[in-house]
Amino acid sequence: MTGRVTEACGNPQCMSRRTAHDVLKKAFEAAGLNGHHCAVCGFNVTLGDRLIAIEAAHIKWHSAEGPDIPRNGMALCALHHKLFDRGVFTLSDQLAIKVSEQVDPASPGFEEWLGRFKGRDIYFPSEPYLPDAAYVQWYTKQVFKGESAAGQS
Repeated sequence: MTGRVTEACGNPQCMSRRTAHDVLKKAFEAAGLNGHHCAVCGFNVTLGDRLIAIEAAHIKWHSAEGPDIPRNGMALCALHHKLFDRGVFTLSDQLAIKVSEQVDPASPGFEEWLGRFKGRDIYFPSEPYLPDAAYVQWYTKQVFKGESAAGQS
């Protein structure tokens, strides 16, 4: 951990959300993952040579001792990252998108930005970097605002 972070919080075990995001992003970049597109919608707009609004999202949160490794993360656009952090969708055991039944499908934008992805596989990273099932199961039990993973498509 950098001295800057240790100085900011006074504890070498302390890591801010921003720093955790940066660590995961660097791990994604090293693995060749960050980048290319949102795992849900495929968004990958660039401005010049910089990718815009693609973020490294933890599956098992850093605050719950989730590691900063690519198998505990996904590249998501800013919208899908926010929705994921709020428990609006999760992944099946086969890495298909499952949307919470608590979301109002009549909400403006629902179908265009979320509903149409229900049941679709995520955009897969290369094999060694697929989301780990243990982290997805933790997320589904602890964060997802829907029925348990059992029986959903």
